[in-house]
Parts: sequence; C-alpha cells; structure tokens
Amino acid sequence: MDADIVREIEFSRSLRGYNTAEVDAFLERMEGMFRRRDLEQENLEKKLQEQSQRGTEQENRISFLAAKVEEGQQEAETLRAELANAQAALEAEKARSSGSCPGRSAPG
Repeated sequence: MDADIVREIEFSRSLRGYNTAEVDAFLERMEGMFRRRDLEQENLEKKLQEQSQRGTEQENRISFLAAKVEEGQQEAETLRAELANAQAALEAEKARSSGSCPGRSAPG
C-alpha cells in the first residue's frame, strides 16, 4: 500500500456511519506516513548506492596502490641486483689492477 492508494480510497456515505471528517483526517495522516516512508526509503537507497560506489572506488584505489607497491618492490630488487653486480665488478677491477701493477703489494 502506498500514499496514492490511500488518497484514492473512498467510502460510501450512510446516515449512521463513521464521521467523515475523522475518516478524511485519518486518511490524510496515513497518506503522509506513506509519503514519508517512501521518501525515507528513496533516500536510504540513494545512500546505499553512494556507499557502494565509494566502496568500489576504494577497492580500485587499493588495487592500484598494491600494484604500485609491487612495482616498487620489483624495482628495488632490480637495483639491489645491479648494485651487487657493480660491487662485484669493482672488486674484480681492484683485484686486476692490484695484480697488474708491478712493485705494488696487496694491502693486508
């Protein structure tokens, strides 16, 4: 039942029936209650939709940030490997240069 149905209800008149003013007042109250309920339901549905949309946006943002973290971790691992290679190359170069210079003794 909704407000429009309450508004359309009509009662037959009789000499010893209900007080028409009271019936009309009751129907107006019922109509108002249904309209408020419908409006509240509409507002709640809108809020639910907004919350759902925010949740989806947050999930997308979290996924994006997780991918960036993974990307950063992979880049850090690549830099660590490059640093290790550079240190190994430096040590090898030091070893070669100390061995190729006659008269120069190795430290130690």
